Amino acid sequence: MINTKQKPKARILSLEGCAKADRLFMESLRPDLEIELVNPIDELSGEADRLPISERYYWTEDSEVEAIVRRLTRKEHFDLVIIGNNKGAGLRKAACVKPSMRAASVVILWNSFGYRDTKPYENMGYTHFCTRDQYSKFLECCLTRKFGEVKREK
Repeated sequence: MINTKQKPKARILSLEGCAKADRLFMESLRPDLEIELVNPIDELSGEADRLPISERYYWTEDSEVEAIVRRLTRKEHFDLVIIGNNKGAGLRKAACVKPSMRAASVVILWNSFGYRDTKPYENMGYTHFCTRDQYSKFLECCLTRKFGEVKREK
């Protein structure tokens, strides 16, 4: 007998890292969910394609990423938005996210808490912050809050 029951879908906007690796990581945490991961890097073309992935988000001051983030967060629903601070470059991306999403649906990531200034993000309405070391636990908590406990296939 074929199981035709569809998995619940989690829509996640990642403004951090590599989309394929992020999706695989999230699917390993929650195999009971269909993860739809949107990453603006995937939509970039031209000059940004030739840059190392770590530099693609800040290749110009008025970047294509910011326009894509504005468009996506105003027109589409996301269960979670992930923004890397990346030496302050995350502030420009964070400013582009629709204000009504900021407090409940967004997490700002740091490499460590040794140097972090959350005040500029808090002033924009952001409330969730964690290090990359805490990220998997935070992500698991967010997805559990939204979709319930992991449902393992028998």
